[in-house]
Amino acid sequence: MHTPTEQSDIVYEVPSLLRRGVVYLLALVMVGAIGLLAFGQVAVVVNGRGRIVPEGDVVLVQALQRGVVKAVLVRAGDRLPAGAPLVNLDISEAGVALTELRQRAAVQQEQLERIRATVTFIDGILADPRRALQASPRQAVATVGEVMHLVNELENTQAKADGAEAAARNWPARRGGMLRDIDLTRDNIRVNEASHASQARLLQSTEAALVQKRAQLDSYRSLAERRLLSALELGAEEEKFRTAEAAAAEARRRYEQLAIDISNQKIKLQELQGRLEGEPAARQAAARQAQNTMRQTLALLREERANLDIKARELDGSLTGTQARLGVAESQASLASVTTPVAGIVAEMKVTSTGEVLELGALVATIVPEGVPLVVEADVPNRDVAFVRPGIEGRIKVDAYPFHEFGTLAARVQTVLPALGTDNSFTVKLQLLDTSIGTRGERLPLFPGLAVQAELLTAKRRLLDLLLESRAPAARPPGRP
Repeated sequence: MHTPTEQSDIVYEVPSLLRRGVVYLLALVMVGAIGLLAFGQVAVVVNGRGRIVPEGDVVLVQALQRGVVKAVLVRAGDRLPAGAPLVNLDISEAGVALTELRQRAAVQQEQLERIRATVTFIDGILADPRRALQASPRQAVATVGEVMHLVNELENTQAKADGAEAAARNWPARRGGMLRDIDLTRDNIRVNEASHASQARLLQSTEAALVQKRAQLDSYRSLAERRLLSALELGAEEEKFRTAEAAAAEARRRYEQLAIDISNQKIKLQELQGRLEGEPAARQAAARQAQNTMRQTLALLREERANLDIKARELDGSLTGTQARLGVAESQASLASVTTPVAGIVAEMKVTSTGEVLELGALVATIVPEGVPLVVEADVPNRDVAFVRPGIEGRIKVDAYPFHEFGTLAARVQTVLPALGTDNSFTVKLQLLDTSIGTRGERLPLFPGLAVQAELLTAKRRLLDLLLESRAPAARPPGRP
């Protein structure tokens, strides 16, 4: 065992290398710390909260038809092509109106075509009545106003005129036949008159003989009453009287019949002579009447055509209006699905559930068109905005993508908007240097509406300055190291 004096000597005699190393290390640390404080710099970061928004105009999709939401087909953040449906609507009323308008348009179209066909038909009649009537499309004019009545009247008149013309063409032959009939009738009259005269003489002699037979019969009866003549002889005489009486009656009958025949033949002769003299005049009068009737009917057809022209113009205007309303109704029926007019990203969906009633003009969604650049709008506190200026860099952390996994996005300050509100903050707009964020070699697109944390690198400061400024808080510049 060493005595205390010996131990003290041993300690005193230990080499000083370790102590010198410790001293040197402490000195080096002190020098390094002083150098770090004097020359080391850190970035001063200003933080702000904001969102990714499109730079430029967005498209507001509105409901163009009142209806009830049947289905919501997209959500915020979806990328859609142009014409993609957003929501489906139930628009039963529009379907009923569409059917009614289609029926009305069909009826008006049919009426207009019928009127136009009738006008064309009337034009043909006015140009050449006979030819048009021969090729008459009756089904085209069967239900158009007074046209069919006028056409029938014109057709009857034309038939009469044609008959008069045919009679005029046949008149020479008919006149010759009538003259032959007149001569034959005159000959018959002369023959019958001669027979009548002969029959008159025969009747006169027969009646004279009958008178003698009656006188003789009376005398025979007187003799028979006195029993001077037998009944047989009286019967024979009575038979002779009856024979003479019958002969006289037959002679009178033939005489009277010849008189009747002569009278009839004379009447026929008068008729034939009257027809021969009066038929040309009657035919001319009938032709004149037919021409007058045709002129009047054609004049009425011209008036009817003018009326049909007016009606066609009115109907055409009504049809144009109906077709316009039909086009609107068809468009409304096609609006059973509200679609996006442009390709882009759904920034916001105002309609989120079925059963909602959408009024005309109600906002359905906000679409960011493709190709519109994205920017970040972040709110920076009033106390930190002094050193925020255009051109400084920043890093963007997207809340939806954790930065420890997806990293951050590079950005650059574009503008600092003045504070117009009372929330003691300024809006800083930053340009994104990339529109996608990466993870495991895969890039995911960004879209409007994403919440972000913006870190703005306003300056670099020495640690010594920051240390000294920490003792004077009132003079501390904005931001955090």
